Amino acid sequence: MIVGAEDLVCPYLVVDDDALTHNIAAMARWCGERGVAIAPHAKTTMAPYVLRAQLAAGAWGLTVATVAQARAVRALADVPLMIANQVVGAPEQTWLAGAPGEVLSWVDSVAQVDALAAAAEGRARPLDVLVEVGLSGGRAGTRRPDQARALAQSVLMSRHLRLRGIAAYEGSYGTGPDPLASVDRFLDRVEDVIRRIDADGAFADERQVLVTAGGSLYFDRCVRLHALELAGGRSTSLLLRSGCYALHDDGLYARTTPHARGVPDAPPLRSAVAVVARVQSRPEAGLVILGAGRRDLAYDQDLPVLLSCRGGAVPVRGMSVDRLDDQHAYVRVPEESAVAVGDTVELGISHPCSVLDRWRTFQLVRGGRIVRVEETWFP
Repeated sequence: MIVGAEDLVCPYLVVDDDALTHNIAAMARWCGERGVAIAPHAKTTMAPYVLRAQLAAGAWGLTVATVAQARAVRALADVPLMIANQVVGAPEQTWLAGAPGEVLSWVDSVAQVDALAAAAEGRARPLDVLVEVGLSGGRAGTRRPDQARALAQSVLMSRHLRLRGIAAYEGSYGTGPDPLASVDRFLDRVEDVIRRIDADGAFADERQVLVTAGGSLYFDRCVRLHALELAGGRSTSLLLRSGCYALHDDGLYARTTPHARGVPDAPPLRSAVAVVARVQSRPEAGLVILGAGRRDLAYDQDLPVLLSCRGGAVPVRGMSVDRLDDQHAYVRVPEESAVAVGDTVELGISHPCSVLDRWRTFQLVRGGRIVRVEETWFP
């Protein structure tokens, strides 16, 4: 039951600060015990309150997906940034070349390397880049080891770029009947590329070769890429980019994170995000309509789930969201249910990356009580 919400206009988004704080601390502790660093992916929340909490817990810096996000979070703090993407287009590359502080980005083609080098001409220090490793059918990244090796040499020959290491995203491959095996095969490929590029001498100027991988589902598998022994006494240093761990959820991540899979010592995470909506109508037997829909709720992975009704006074067992319209949710309920028009319903969501971007603000809850309003900074 959320205290202090009686007079709020529905629907509204809530973030449970107790669960949020627990999740951030649990992940920081897990990383610290393994000696790996984390640059939380800001795209999940783009919320200054959350990002500051992650940085305060010891994050290396922040990850973003776009230059627009990088510009937004730069206003928050002067911390290292990882743009986990290819920076293409003259305006984006010009911003990158002129960005203050440490900003790393990914490359997967010689054409992009040449364009970045041209943009960085005249810059006081080279731009830091990482060669992305991918697989056929994936979203980006070099497809074959020989492509990755050639690209690394292309970066090495540029006076305006510095090769810091290797980038990869394993989450795209964690599907199918045996997702862990698929992820592990992909990580085998990543390690092979690291060793081949190292054997070519492309990392000769780096005592620690940066490897970035690890979303919020398979970060436990990615630890194998940390502290790999390379030639000349060099080793790898792993930088995770997990983002959804801070909010967690009541769907995809509740089912599939390392703790949910029974991985020993995995950080136990709690759902910290929900949407509160009001019952609009009970137009027929077994059907309730809520005043929240696709404009308010994440639905790309699973439909929302009912967590409570009327502050817990009405049982939600047997209730389920059947479908969504833009502004409405269709909820199947037992005919004998006491749910009534005007009741508030708390909805758990699946996939945190697709809910906060629908909101300019959220209600911060602490100890079951709304304490204040916080904002999001989605460009």
